[in-house]
Amino acid sequence: MPSPPAIDAADLTRLVDRLRAARGWQAAYNLVQRAECALGTRRPRLGLYDHALHLVGGGQKYGCLLAAALRDRCEVTLIANRPITTGELEGWYGLDLSGVEVEVVALPRLDGAQAQPDPALVVPGEPNPFTPVSAASGRFDLFVNNSMNERVRPRANIAAAVCHFPERRPAGEFYMDRYKPLLYNSEYTAEWIRRRWGLEPDRRLFPPVEGGPPSPEGERQRLVLSVARFERAGSKRQLEMARAFVRLRAEFPHLAGDWRLVLAGGVEAGGNDYQRRVEEVAADDAALRVLTNVSANELVGLYRQASLFWHLCGAGARDPGLCEHFGMTVAEAMRYGLVPIVFDGGGMPEIVADGATGYRVSGSAGLLERTLELMADDDLRRRLGAAGAETAARFGLERFDTEVREIFDELLAGYIGGFEAELQRLRDEL
Repeated sequence: MPSPPAIDAADLTRLVDRLRAARGWQAAYNLVQRAECALGTRRPRLGLYDHALHLVGGGQKYGCLLAAALRDRCEVTLIANRPITTGELEGWYGLDLSGVEVEVVALPRLDGAQAQPDPALVVPGEPNPFTPVSAASGRFDLFVNNSMNERVRPRANIAAAVCHFPERRPAGEFYMDRYKPLLYNSEYTAEWIRRRWGLEPDRRLFPPVEGGPPSPEGERQRLVLSVARFERAGSKRQLEMARAFVRLRAEFPHLAGDWRLVLAGGVEAGGNDYQRRVEEVAADDAALRVLTNVSANELVGLYRQASLFWHLCGAGARDPGLCEHFGMTVAEAMRYGLVPIVFDGGGMPEIVADGATGYRVSGSAGLLERTLELMADDDLRRRLGAAGAETAARFGLERFDTEVREIFDELLAGYIGGFEAELQRLRDEL
């Protein structure tokens, strides 16, 4: 970092007063915040927002790992809309979040039965229910929107966004064009940012994938695993997979009779109707289990035991947002040597090379066909599993941490190193 600048306190005070009179309290406060960091009186404050932080999910783990990567550079606060603790997040994702704080910003107008606050509920002409988050963002030097929530107007000096997928087209209260940089998780997402938002994203930041090394073949069981959140709308397609597995065992007992299926995933407190429908199917077959909100250690145990991985998110969907945008759990499974059989859409082609590291299929029929092929051929499972583990290593956590720090070190260097030039610009303008 550059040496602290020599700042005349009286000059700075005059500029703050002029800025407040011309542009309001937030602009004046932002200048004071920047001065504190430039003078080295404190570390920069970073707030990372996720309106689904209280739910187990890949995007939420992504945000927590980003926070962990930056806590040695910033005072980091995770911003949620529903109660959650760092202890719960550490248990879900197997992380160390020591030094990271959590702040819950309530949204009174969206305190309903929804599992998470829904940006689609913003009604043109009515008060924006996410205004409290916008207000909270102004207390940080850096604000990171990890929600794809385009309704949050950032007020921090530096506002960055991580887009896991652009879920809605621009409408009233659209603020994504105010975030710089706009990071994205896959080329699939980047293409839809261009098509739906008309924006050019800045940099790809693949999600971090932990896991491995693959378990020895002798430790693997005849187990098919699927890991995905139990969404209320069923977008992850666990019900279709459960029914397909029941059919598989009924029609091909000589191959599938001694195999099991585990459907693991996060769900909101109290569960939901979709999850219960999946459990009803599982109740009729002892070889099928549904596990909700498992700990990180339990999930690692499942990865180490399983041989195949199913993921049908996107099958039958007409909305591109319902396809898997990247697929962290698929890449994690590959790190452990599982052979993935996934829906051929979304970000899956960026992870799974069909026939080389796994299979991409169009629906349940292809899922069963490829599964039977792999159940019958131990050598094929070993070969594809080894190739997949090698490929998935490129998504590792070390790579993610390095890229995150590069991005934010550049932002912080400009924020602190460019402060004197900013003062001169304000003197000229005011």
